[in-house]
Amino acid sequence: MPHNTHEDTERIGPLIRSRREELGLSEDDVARRLADRSGRDTVVRNDVWRWETEYEGRTPATWWLVQLAVVLDLPEDRLRRARVTSRRARREALTAASG
Repeated sequence: MPHNTHEDTERIGPLIRSRREELGLSEDDVARRLADRSGRDTVVRNDVWRWETEYEGRTPATWWLVQLAVVLDLPEDRLRRARVTSRRARREALTAASG
């Protein structure tokens, strides 16, 4: 039987927020760093907030996960697993609410 770790239940929003805060960055700082790193100025503070709060089930696209891994100095794998956990939790919540 697989051993459960903290990372098995870690959600993407709280992970992004806690790491951002550990680094002493604002949501705007993260958005600017993502824009600088990616060459895309389409990401703004509000996007970071939506990811952190998982507003309406929003999570970063795979392309942004790669950028976030660098900006937040986190393993890309960890971000991907956390996103899967968040998406699963969202689906379960929607199913429970409709059933």
